[in-house]
Amino acid sequence: AVWSRPANTDPNVLPHTMTQNTPFPLQGQVAAITGAASGIGLASARAMVEAGARVVLIDRDRTALDKSCAILGSQAVPLVLDLLDRDQCASLLTQARQAADTERDVKAQ
Repeated sequence: AVWSRPANTDPNVLPHTMTQNTPFPLQGQVAAITGAASGIGLASARAMVEAGARVVLIDRDRTALDKSCAILGSQAVPLVLDLLDRDQCASLLTQARQAADTERDVKAQ
């Protein structure tokens, strides 16, 4: 994926003000998003799915997580995990890779 800055802009410009040169800039990428069953996490997951990524939605609320994944479609994969549990946190990326069925690097958000 290629992102470009509009001409004559500050190099410190935030990504949301950049233009995208491809319709699916995250195609082939895997992302993991915590708190993804609602709110900002769900909005982030939706944006990444729309950009072509396979997204592992992480949340401790199984019901809300399943509903969110059903709405987002086959590129959204649920992972029930409680981030208040140290052991579960330690295995987050391993579990996200397994959930996404990939050995690729997972970009955690």
